[in-house]
This record gives sequence, structure tokens and C-alpha cells, in this order.
Amino acid sequence: MVDTILKDAVINNGYFTETVVKVGSIEGADFSDTLLDRFVQKKLCEKASGTNPKTRVDTRESLLCD
Repeated sequence: MVDTILKDAVINNGYFTETVVKVGSIEGADFSDTLLDRFVQKKLCEKASGTNPKTRVDTRESLLCD
């Protein structure tokens, strides 16, 4: 998933491995109820921003960022 753009994506109940940390943009993506290990979650939180225009869920909130 290197440089894949997930901007404004709705990814509910998904499962991602370490390959997702190389995505290009996750701005506005909704990861609600997505299964992520702690390493992947931490890396995605470093680049998380925005709110999903469809679900109105904040990206950082959907990733359970601190």
C-alpha cells in the first residue's frame, strides 16, 4: 500500500497489517472498528488529521489516538 491515498475513505471493520503504515494520506479517513496492532495504530496516528465528510468521524478519534 505504498503511497496509496486513503483520503476520506470509510474503512469500518477492516484489518490492516504493517503495510498500511506506508500509505500516502489518511486525511479524513474513518477507521472505526478497524483491527490494528499497536505499532500500526501509533504510526497512523502520527499522520492522522481531518474529519470524514460522509460519517463526520474525526480520523484521530477513529484510530483511538491519544
